[in-house]
Amino acid sequence: MAKKKKKKTLAKPVSQKSQTNFFSTHPNWSAVIILFVLLIIFYYPIVFENKTMMPPDTLTAKSYRNFMNDALKDGTYPLWNPYIFSGMPSYASLSSAPLVNIVDTIINYTIVGIGYVIPLTPFMRIILNYLFFGLLIYLLLKSLKVNRYACLFAAIAAMFIPQFVAFTSFGHNTKFLSLALIPLIFWSVNQLLNKRNLLFFAITALAMGFQLLRAHVQVCYYTYILIGLYFIYFAIIEYRETKKIPPIFQGLGLLTAAAVVALLLSSVMYISVYEYSHYSIRGGGATGGLDYGYASSWSFSPAEMMTFLIPSFFGFGGATYWGQMPFTDYPLYFGIIIFFFAGLAFVIKRDRYVIFFGIVAVVSLIISFGKHLPILYEPMFKFLPFFNKFRVPSMIHILLDFSVVIIAGLGLHYLISLKESANEKLIKQKYRAIKNYFYVFGSIGILIMLIIALGKGMIFNWMASAARPLNPGAQQLAYKMALTDTVVMLVLLGITGSLALYFINSKMKANLFSVSIISLLIIDLWIVDFKIIDPKPVVNEDAFFRKTDTVEFLENQTPPFRIFPIKLNQPGEKPDNWWMYFKLQNVYGYHAAKIKIYQETMEELQFPQSYLFKYFKQGTDAQGKRTVQIRNPQEIQSDLLFGHQAFLNMLNCKYLISSYPIPDTSCQLISRGGSLIYENKNVLPRAFFVDEIKVLHTKAEIFNFIKSGKFNPAQTAILEQQPEFNIQSGADNKAELISYDLHNIKLKASVAAPGLMVLSEIYYPAGWNAYVDGKKTKIYKTNYILRSIFLQPGEHEIEFKFEPSSFKLGLIISLITFVGMIVLIVFSVRKKRE
Repeated sequence: MAKKKKKKTLAKPVSQKSQTNFFSTHPNWSAVIILFVLLIIFYYPIVFENKTMMPPDTLTAKSYRNFMNDALKDGTYPLWNPYIFSGMPSYASLSSAPLVNIVDTIINYTIVGIGYVIPLTPFMRIILNYLFFGLLIYLLLKSLKVNRYACLFAAIAAMFIPQFVAFTSFGHNTKFLSLALIPLIFWSVNQLLNKRNLLFFAITALAMGFQLLRAHVQVCYYTYILIGLYFIYFAIIEYRETKKIPPIFQGLGLLTAAAVVALLLSSVMYISVYEYSHYSIRGGGATGGLDYGYASSWSFSPAEMMTFLIPSFFGFGGATYWGQMPFTDYPLYFGIIIFFFAGLAFVIKRDRYVIFFGIVAVVSLIISFGKHLPILYEPMFKFLPFFNKFRVPSMIHILLDFSVVIIAGLGLHYLISLKESANEKLIKQKYRAIKNYFYVFGSIGILIMLIIALGKGMIFNWMASAARPLNPGAQQLAYKMALTDTVVMLVLLGITGSLALYFINSKMKANLFSVSIISLLIIDLWIVDFKIIDPKPVVNEDAFFRKTDTVEFLENQTPPFRIFPIKLNQPGEKPDNWWMYFKLQNVYGYHAAKIKIYQETMEELQFPQSYLFKYFKQGTDAQGKRTVQIRNPQEIQSDLLFGHQAFLNMLNCKYLISSYPIPDTSCQLISRGGSLIYENKNVLPRAFFVDEIKVLHTKAEIFNFIKSGKFNPAQTAILEQQPEFNIQSGADNKAELISYDLHNIKLKASVAAPGLMVLSEIYYPAGWNAYVDGKKTKIYKTNYILRSIFLQPGEHEIEFKFEPSSFKLGLIISLITFVGMIVLIVFSVRKKRE
């Protein structure tokens, strides 16, 4: 007889309200909400108090706004910028690339549209990208099976690590926008190498392509270094585990193809950029890159690793900074909580990801040392393709920060997992290791505090012998900040380490422990971050670009002409690109990748730094006090005088703006107001004819002649090759400017005798073409930086057009590639469903 089965009684369901919470049931949405709320709190003055960031680089970027917007309204995509350095490529130099990045353009216009209903600050675009970055870090770690609290910890760390906050606070938005995609790229590459299918091939290609379109080539280059290191590491691990080579080569092929497709997707930008690189200071010349000394400026000094733990050890940027990198505005601080958990990951579990990101952190740190420890930097500068086009070695800290954040997230995850493993033997073993790690870390912190507290005289001596010595008041302030930060570091370290030990050794819940650690993390990072951001009222921005009496005077003058605002780096002076906001053409400006021949000309003529100083010298008055005195005419350095006059004359520089008198008879004071305005009496028109041609073949010959006093650009044109024609006196030849815009210059010329017409525009053969009566004619490089054309007798209509084929070709390739990738993704998803 069969036994009766006992009827199982089901336990009474426990109330959901008592057992669950929103974060446990909706962890991903909770993460979105938490990250967004933290960003809103942090940027509260910008979001709700109508304030904005006003760092110099942000204001420089806004100086481009008017001429770009006006061009777009007129149906012209701005490829050329005539307002700085007497003209240079705008798009190819990456100083302006509106509407190129589809994703960013959609976000921008969405924010503008919402702004008509709900007032939104333009900075909301940046806030949304911080949220996007944090979520990508969260999802990357989640894909590695990391605890959700550890994912959230790493996401918050990434959003608020001081260097990443500083990028947007100081106007380096493209750096942050580009690095924000690194976690997505790493995730897609990892999936591609493991699964090797078309879906992840397309996602990887699109992610890398959109990063390139965010227009910070250096960040993209460092991303490729990260990917390259990961492939090598992955291949080694894969071969050790499977002993199979074909899958590795298959992954390499797909990864290489994805990188190629990414370049094709970004062709609309980088064909133009690559073309310009041959003419800019980043690539023009024999070396094909930057000078080593210039490129390695802002190398990270090994001693400044102290700022990883103590943000103010070398001051806090600005007036208190006394380290090896001039013009530093903020420390490269990790956060002591992040640092603690990153080290903890190596103590608890050194798995493949901890080891890999540890390798990346060490390699990027050594590269960042640059000239201070060039064991990696110098070989890479010499042999790695395109590496010599970048400066500021310390920028590779983006990989260091990214890696340490990921390792820290893994460290917290392993600590929680250890507690939840219920393996008493393992917990006891790791508890001792964690305790020893905490004691060693704490001992180092205490030692640092003792050195700072007891070694005050030594530190002051160190400050006095620094590359940038501080005045006594700044020294006292820097020392006080360093001591305070050391105490804060020890307190936070003590609380964090004690919590970690207590968590392992008690019944403390993982969620309570995680919330406590995340709260400490926010306190740690925000203490430093709030010193970096400095929101200003929006009205200050309007005041900054308020039209001055000098601008009003210049706007009432008959164009075309150029100006030369003389700066002596005194308080209240306008930035070099400020005048561009009012569409005033300047012989100077600011850009990190100027046209090489223009930069060489300024260097040879010591322009603009020596323009005023050649007229003045230091002296002493009757009481023995130091004064500035005007030099006697015979004391003025003649080569500089002749060189500067020729430079300004041939560049159609009609007005000089100065706060100081200009003791030069060729300049006439015509206006006194906020600034002194001088008119250059010998200025040449935008187009003029010369009487003779002088052929000089080398740069040295050309500039020796320009500075000799024998060169008059109104009479003589310097060519670098023997022309196929002869010219006669240009006295009876006339040229008239008919119209002038960004990409099109029209003139009429009445030519009595064969002549050479010099156009006071920069020689740039990669796009500028000349047409005489509708027929294309040759443009000659003239006076090293200008352009000229030969004209036969008669009446002529002349047109100079900027029509770079690189832009059109790139646009076609990018559109075809984008459509192809979208089709591939749709096809792959449908195939997977089937």
